[in-house]
Amino acid sequence: MNLLEDFDPGRTNDPYFWIPQGLFNDLTDNRNDVAFARVNLDDQVNGYTNLQFFNAMDVDISSLQAYRTRLLAENAPNNQAAGVITIFNFYGY
Repeated sequence: MNLLEDFDPGRTNDPYFWIPQGLFNDLTDNRNDVAFARVNLDDQVNGYTNLQFFNAMDVDISSLQAYRTRLLAENAPNNQAAGVITIFNFYGY
């Protein structure tokens, strides 16, 4: 889990450095990684589903910022919105 969530877009020796590998995991899991002192992300979000992720990925989405906005809009009212924004910001988006 820490490998997935220890994302760093500046780690160019990772061939997938441009993919926020832990983003979806952080939106679905109920584990707060800040408690393990490995990843400095206070993850207060859980329960998103692959169906929600897929439904928000429409043809007009061309950036992760737009994807975040659509994901939140399609799941409103969303009491986890602040946490979702925190997670996207953590991954640099």
